[in-house]
Amino acid sequence: MGSTVTAIALVSVSVLAMLAVLSALVWARSLTPRQGPFLSWGTVAATAAVFSSFIYLLWSFHPNVWGLAIGDVAMIWGPGFLWVAVASLNGRDRWPRWSVLAAGAAMFVVTMSLPEDLSTSVKVAVLIVFCIAAAAEALRRPTRARSGAVVIAVTTIAYALYCGGRLVSAAIGGMETGPYATYFSMGPTTMVGVIAVMLISFGVLRISQDARPELEAQRQTVRERLVEHAGGILAAGSAVTWQIVSIDELALVRESFGEDYVEQAHIALLTACRDAAPAGAEVGAVALTRIVVVGPVDGVELVGSELRTRLAQASPTLTDIYVPDVLVSSVRVETDDALAQVAAGS
Repeated sequence: MGSTVTAIALVSVSVLAMLAVLSALVWARSLTPRQGPFLSWGTVAATAAVFSSFIYLLWSFHPNVWGLAIGDVAMIWGPGFLWVAVASLNGRDRWPRWSVLAAGAAMFVVTMSLPEDLSTSVKVAVLIVFCIAAAAEALRRPTRARSGAVVIAVTTIAYALYCGGRLVSAAIGGMETGPYATYFSMGPTTMVGVIAVMLISFGVLRISQDARPELEAQRQTVRERLVEHAGGILAAGSAVTWQIVSIDELALVRESFGEDYVEQAHIALLTACRDAAPAGAEVGAVALTRIVVVGPVDGVELVGSELRTRLAQASPTLTDIYVPDVLVSSVRVETDDALAQVAAGS
């Protein structure tokens, strides 16, 4: 660890990781970031992980228990705050945040109080727990930038396996000789850790992109299609029924069951409306859980209770958790001006 070659390697890979994190942040500034603390917590996680490598490097030249304790805290905070970052996507980051902060404080006390071999075992065990938590949290949200979630999950699982190897090899052969000294000492561990940070940084970046501008452009196209269909009906001499279907108390539903549930409900609601729409009607989503059905005035109007039944049939997830009430409002449109007003209000 104290050799010049190892020191140069550690400095190089640490600087490379820092450049990767900084480039990811600069790239993120050029995109539309997702609202909320996700990117901030992801930055804290990456900074803590890279900072730990620099602390350990300094400690290798001037060993002291304070430097080791600070490095250990920073090292567990890397995957710990990554867990907090991913958990923040669903608004459940409060208790993970306090858990990670408490774990850092406890880790500092453990390193200051126990021999290095014991404190290292505790540190590795905490790392494994936080890696598993981050991976599980990433996989719980497959609808949000799945490619980024997979990168985070796979990388953290691989890092957790590496940490498990450290724990097993230290328990079997000790920390001074054998596999631990060759593959799991501070040098290789630092390199593996910062490489993981580089991969995770871009996974975090992928998830942090805000898809709303793209979705809004798609919904605007849907509105134009609905207006065009309604205009054709008016041109044929018939009045138009402009029906708006939505989920009752959407804010309460989101707060109670989370964003994943709302997205599942949106897909199920769109499916239910398409199945229930009369012949000749046009169906399109103009917002999350807000569907418009446009057809001739003499067509069959949708009923909220029937749509609620279809909603349950379209999604086993909703059936198992809760099937929300469906609201249906209908507007009769007879002129182009009225059509423009109702379309703008939808």
